[in-house]
Amino acid sequence: MTNRLKQNFIKLSGDEKANVITHATGWLLTFVFSPLLILSASNAIQTLAFVVFCTGLLWMFSCSVIYHYVTGTHAKGFWQLMDHISIFILIAVSYTAFIMLYFNTPFGRNFLLVHWLIALAGIGFKLFFGTRFEWISLSFYLVLGWMVTLVFHQITATMPVTVIYLIIAGGLSYTVGVLFFIFDRKYFFHAVWHVFVIGGCASHFAALALSG
Repeated sequence: MTNRLKQNFIKLSGDEKANVITHATGWLLTFVFSPLLILSASNAIQTLAFVVFCTGLLWMFSCSVIYHYVTGTHAKGFWQLMDHISIFILIAVSYTAFIMLYFNTPFGRNFLLVHWLIALAGIGFKLFFGTRFEWISLSFYLVLGWMVTLVFHQITATMPVTVIYLIIAGGLSYTVGVLFFIFDRKYFFHAVWHVFVIGGCASHFAALALSG
């Protein structure tokens, strides 16, 4: 099995190898540090918030690695769809974690419900249209990602300054990375997008770690 996996990896283009390596690195880092984050929780709410976030991270990195690794047309198409859907899930679970910790009020929970409904609408759009109308999917991602600006004062009222900076840094990392995603037909641009995704994930992971 190991030799077969190696042989398949060797057959990949240089671009796809870079895509696999970058997000496999993200997966490994998440797998190693997630238990430490979860064990640092001081109450049940923190534990649940950390588990939700880390599960979303692992799922996103897993879908990405598998999508870029497989070569069969059918498998490639399926995992590309899962890869794109996992982005919606990651954004939603990131909001879930921070709202549970810092905005766990009736208004905060209603805001989170609306956020999830928009994420589910995006997933439904992706399931129906697949890779068509990518600009609409990107619009969904960006709107979901920056919806925090609508409740910024409420969610940051009890949030440490360092945590605020890390959340903003993570959002900026994702957003700048989108530029490379848009032009990912250029060699290695998609791998660069992956690096920015890892940067965004790491920033938000660190923000949660400081919340424990």
